Amino acid sequence: MNDAIGQPGGIGAAASANYQESGGFFADAAIVTGIEEKALSGKPDRFELFQNYPNPFNPSTTVRYSVPESGPVKLTVYDINGREVATLLDESKEPGRYALTYDIRGLGSGIYFYRLQAGGFTATRKFTVLK
Repeated sequence: MNDAIGQPGGIGAAASANYQESGGFFADAAIVTGIEEKALSGKPDRFELFQNYPNPFNPSTTVRYSVPESGPVKLTVYDINGREVATLLDESKEPGRYALTYDIRGLGSGIYFYRLQAGGFTATRKFTVLK
């Protein structure tokens, strides 16, 4: 599903590579402590990004996505202000269905967005961290 959140000008579009705080609230906002990815059976016919589960979560959750063609895939997490807080995946993938389970420590309670970019496809979903 493409939506306005993941499109240019939407949430996360303004996230800057220059996001280098020298201390302060967001300096160490996300520490990715574990990522486990599993390839699921079947070849998809379209790109998809599914809602994570469980949601809300603390401290780990699973995101499923489908990639119908080989190429680079990037999965990024943004805070409510559109600042990038973690890159969970940035690599080339073969066609398939995947489930990515990740454990993010250091994120405070709140609403975050995760965005999948693959080929010309971009989709964004929302998750909630509860402490």
